[in-house]
Amino acid sequence: MKVDLNGKTAVITGGGSKTARAAASELLKNGAAVILADSDEKKAKRFEKDFSQYAEKVFFAVLDPRSGEKIYADYEKICEKHNPDILINCVKDTPEHKDRALIHETDMKRYDEIISSEVTGLYYTVKAALQRMVENNSGEIINITSVLGIVPRIGLSVNSACAAAAMSLIKVWALELDKTNIRLHTIARGEYEEESSLKDEAAISHQSVKRAVTPEDVAQAVLFLCSPGAEMQNGEITVVSGGIDYGYMRTF
Repeated sequence: MKVDLNGKTAVITGGGSKTARAAASELLKNGAAVILADSDEKKAKRFEKDFSQYAEKVFFAVLDPRSGEKIYADYEKICEKHNPDILINCVKDTPEHKDRALIHETDMKRYDEIISSEVTGLYYTVKAALQRMVENNSGEIINITSVLGIVPRIGLSVNSACAAAAMSLIKVWALELDKTNIRLHTIARGEYEEESSLKDEAAISHQSVKRAVTPEDVAQAVLFLCSPGAEMQNGEITVVSGGIDYGYMRTF
């Protein structure tokens, strides 16, 4: 897919993640400038070498969704230098398989950390970005969350709840901003191969597409939502899951 994003600038949070790297790559290939932001500079620069050919269009920043109101000043620093048009939130905090727990076994410290990243952090980050977007009366906000908000998984009740909350928040914010030229989107992605609790064909046995979701699959959805072709998309959920969201029980 080819899109003309020349003159556009995107802030990508969770900049040290594979999702952020793939999204940045697609946007850069289509002419946008990118600011990879993470909770510390080393994380933000994790993939710096991958973007050497785009050195003039790739920047790095510290932006921590868990920092509370400090994020407003940090985001404003980014705006003063780059005036971004797009926010892509790639922050996720999914426990490793060995740390997944039923409700009565849940570590409440981890509960608080996940809520802080995926719900409270999302709220603060979007609020920070909207200060300039509302002033400019334009912008694009894309939150990449998990398909767990639609198809829950045992042992991940906190993440399932966070994903569902994020989907609901984006819908409400789209309603609140529907008199502006700001559009908000949710991408609900499936598990990447390394995140799956199963490493064989059973992990995708109830998907219609018989392979794991990749960061590049998600990046293609990001590119579409940033394009003029997505003008009619607002407040909606774009699912990138290989079909697991609609067919889990179809053969049982």
